Amino acid sequence: MKQRLLILAGGLIGLAVFSGHYNTFMEVGGEAFLASVVFEPFSWFLAIISFAAGFLCLGRILFYFLLPSNFFLEKWLYLTALLTMLFLYRYTALLILSLAVLYAIMEAAAYNKRLARYKRRENQ
Repeated sequence: MKQRLLILAGGLIGLAVFSGHYNTFMEVGGEAFLASVVFEPFSWFLAIISFAAGFLCLGRILFYFLLPSNFFLEKWLYLTALLTMLFLYRYTALLILSLAVLYAIMEAAAYNKRLARYKRRENQ
């Protein structure tokens, strides 16, 4: 449970950092965009790293949300956190969560394949 809460916190922090940089990137255009890439590469690097971290962490949380569990409170916490992120960060959260859903579905498919493989080994 602690590990999942840390993953959720990592996703929230990654989304918050990316959202701050994403909004400033969308306001600049043309030459200002090129100047920000050339003269402020660290902010671009930070935005890309936080996007990747937020995307992977939230994908993992969505995967845990898809798993059958007896802990109703845990799933309620995940759902509340995801809805809060959508209300706070709107478009950036929608961007990251849409990709995280795809990642969670791929992770669930791989998990089901592994589970079926282990069940076949037990039956033999």
